[in-house]
Amino acid sequence: FFCCRVAHVSELAHRLLSPSTHPRFTSRSASFVQVVAAKSVIMAKKGGKKGKAPTVVAKQQKVADDQDSGSVLLALGVLAGLLGLLMNNVHEGFGPMMGARSAAKPFTSFEEFYPFYRSQHQDTTCRMLHVAGTSLVSLVVFATNVRTFIALAIGGCVGFLLCSAFSFMDHGFAEGGLMILAYLLANVYLTRSWKLSFLYLVIGYAFAWVGHFYFEHNKPATFIYPAYSLAGDFTMTARIILGYESF
Repeated sequence: FFCCRVAHVSELAHRLLSPSTHPRFTSRSASFVQVVAAKSVIMAKKGGKKGKAPTVVAKQQKVADDQDSGSVLLALGVLAGLLGLLMNNVHEGFGPMMGARSAAKPFTSFEEFYPFYRSQHQDTTCRMLHVAGTSLVSLVVFATNVRTFIALAIGGCVGFLLCSAFSFMDHGFAEGGLMILAYLLANVYLTRSWKLSFLYLVIGYAFAWVGHFYFEHNKPATFIYPAYSLAGDFTMTARIILGYESF
């Protein structure tokens, strides 16, 4: 404001003291007044920009903070909703897409599946690796972009919906591949990062598969029930951390 007032006064002085108004002033005096007026205008513009920038930046930061907070609440809400549906014994909504259900896939709800999931994780080291991998992924997601929890929930829902459709198969590669694809597309859209999207997968599955192949000595349940196994991993980790289950 001060700089603007100085510019205004300088312009008035330039008009009043110009040689055309007062012939007694020399051209040298007029030039001096013009230079002062020009510098004042430049200072006023710079001062205006400097004074406005912090306000704009602060507003943009507040909007970004609000969006991040909303993303956290939405991510946790979607994830909690998915786990709530699974834990309340929600059964698959439709039958196999072709033929009859495979004998390798007898379970039609997460409640039926979880005791089997626990039976495939008897080794202490294997369970510890599962907890370490799931906890590390969760911490990395919180540290980088919490929107990934939304993508995980979307991928889990896709896998859950397709589990029954592909139940005529002896394996879960079809629904598992589509589940991972849904997660990747959703996470890249939400986070704009392919690298982080693949990093979360590598961290989570690497710990679990090392536990199965080198300590438990069995095949991961993910190969048959990818969606239920993902939910089982988070459920087992949470129950161990809260003390409902032991290593």
